[in-house]
Amino acid sequence: KMYKPHIYLTENEEKFRLDQAFLKVEHEAINATRYSINLENIKDPIFINFTDNYHPQWKIRVGDFNWFNSIVSPDYSLSDSNHKMNEAKLNSYFIDPKIICSKHECQNNPDGSYDIKLILYYLPQSYVYLCLAISVSTFILIFTYLIFILGKYVFKKRK
Repeated sequence: KMYKPHIYLTENEEKFRLDQAFLKVEHEAINATRYSINLENIKDPIFINFTDNYHPQWKIRVGDFNWFNSIVSPDYSLSDSNHKMNEAKLNSYFIDPKIICSKHECQNNPDGSYDIKLILYYLPQSYVYLCLAISVSTFILIFTYLIFILGKYVFKKRK
């Protein structure tokens, strides 16, 4: 009876004692640390509730996502003031479409509502990707150097 989906919308902040209506959200799990969320026909401020344990490094970005930019750009995601821990110790995000769409690209519908494409992501995963890229680059560099040295040694032996 109390089941709620992984990502859902409510008009008010989620509370234990408040049995409020919720709306399912069209979303896609890209992986365990990134979700694509499509909000359609949003007029009034809402709360996006995400049923993973609260962590301050869960971020929301409006528009497309690039893991490298999430590390280097300080204003890449929405303000941390929009992200709260609800009573269940889960993640809640306050989304005001008028404020967000004045700063970011959204689709403005004829009825005054907005369609907003959001990316929910876990920032530390971007550091994992960065470290993986550095590790692979270092491996390739060292492997290339060893082949060069080995080739030089073999070439000298043949002379």
